[in-house]
Formats: sequence, structure tokens, C-alpha cells
Amino acid sequence: MFKNRNMFLVLIVGLAVVLSGCTDLSSGQISATRTGSVTGIVKDAHDKPLHGVNITIGKKTDVTNNSGLFLISDIQIGSHILVAEYKGEYQEVPVIVKEGANSINTLVFGEKNKPEDPTPPVTGEKIELDGKEFSTVLYDYKYKNSAGDWHVLEVGRRVEDDMILVGVKFTTTWESGRVSFFNPPNGKLFMQAKDVEYINGENTIIFGIEKNTLQSPEADFITMKFMSQSYKELDDAGWVFLDVANVLKGI
Repeated sequence: MFKNRNMFLVLIVGLAVVLSGCTDLSSGQISATRTGSVTGIVKDAHDKPLHGVNITIGKKTDVTNNSGLFLISDIQIGSHILVAEYKGEYQEVPVIVKEGANSINTLVFGEKNKPEDPTPPVTGEKIELDGKEFSTVLYDYKYKNSAGDWHVLEVGRRVEDDMILVGVKFTTTWESGRVSFFNPPNGKLFMQAKDVEYINGENTIIFGIEKNTLQSPEADFITMKFMSQSYKELDDAGWVFLDVANVLKGI
């Protein structure tokens, strides 16, 4: 009698183990969820690992570590889009997730994206933007487009009462697009202009920010994002990065 009871218990436990891996019992069919993981590494144009790159596949995310590595697990098998974001620059990579471990080719940020600037700006040099005097500030910029038709010429700042004006002079062949101005990593949007009409050649855009906004401890650097009329597909875009400390220097 006790022997039969033990056999009965074993059968119950065994059935519970099998059912725990099922996803559809209502139809009377037993089908286990099949998942996989995706791993990879992100580097910069100098072949150095990039820390802090946001990696997203569907609703699952990870951030690269000091070695540039990331790992996202429990992804349903099938076709997905991996999105990598670093300082306002995005890359989208199609991935096919198979059951088990999957790896992708190394992602590189900055490769062929930053043209050499033969005449780097001198900090504090006086320049004129839209008829007003600005002081130049150090900046970094990247672009993503096949034609290379967007380039930064000058970036400056000007203080007017409680406002700080940041101006960017650039050249482009774009006809229209979008411009946004925000502060990562929190993504606080200072200003966004839709349906911007560009001039074929030199353009100047000036942003006004309240001084106390930039003096916030959360404001580490500023990102300005310029996009062409094809911004929905992220085909053409340019980013200007400013260290807030340089913008506020001497204020």
C-alpha cells in the first residue's frame, strides 16, 4: 500500500514538472516556450570597448559593461530588431534569435562618423551668429548619412540675463527636417522644432535655455540632434555634443 502511494506521488511530481514548462493548456496541447539569448560587444572607432551603451530587443534591455559586453536573455525565438543607443546615436541591427545562445557581430560607434576638423575651434573666441556676438565652446559631433551632407562649422554661447543662448552654424543640403535639443541621460527636452526648413548651404540655429536649468546637478552634457526630412527612418541625422561645464564656464 505504501509502495503504491509513493508511486502515485512520483507521478504527480513528474507531471507538475512537465506542466511547468507549458504555455498553452487550454487547447489541450502542450507546447514549451522556446527562447534564446543574445550577446555581443560594442566598441568605438579606436577598437576600445564602450561602457554605458543601451541595448534593447523588444521590451528587454541591457547596458554594456566596462568590457563593452551585453547579454539579453529569455527572448522569444524569431526575428527581432536590436537597437543600440549611445549619446544620442542609434544603430538598428536585425537579429534572428535561435534557441540557446546567440551572438552578433561587434557593433562600432563613431566609425567613419566623425570627420576630421582641420581647424578646431578656440574656446572663448568671438564669433558672430545671426548678428550677435557669441563665444566659441568646445564641441564634438557625429553624423549618420550616406552623402555626408551635414557638417558643423561653429558652436557658440551667449549670456543674456537669465538665459544662455547656444548657437550652431552648419552647412547642409537638406531641405527640411527636425531639430531637438536635450540633456541625456534623463532625456529632458529643452526645445523641439518640427518641420524645420533648411537653407541649402550655411544655416544657423540658436537655442535659449534658462541658466538654472543648466546649473542643475543632473545636467552633465547637452545633445543637439539635427535630422533630415527622412528622420522617421533615421537615414540622415547629426548630433552635436556639448559639455555643460564649458557652456557655463565663467558664469
